[in-house]
Amino acid sequence: MLHGDMVALPRTLASFRISNTQWSVRLVKEQAAQAVAFHEALRARDPSLLSARTCAWATPWHG
Repeated sequence: MLHGDMVALPRTLASFRISNTQWSVRLVKEQAAQAVAFHEALRARDPSLLSARTCAWATPWHG
């Protein structure tokens, strides 16, 4: 977003069921936290790119 456009897809392309004890669930939580940190850092660097509301909405998934 600092160097080009971002493209969002309007629909889910795939999904599957997983157990809360699987490694992939921990990975999702870690990736969600990383995404939140990225958005917060991006907003800190250039507040015009993301609104405060967007950053507040993007809290880590705690499923």
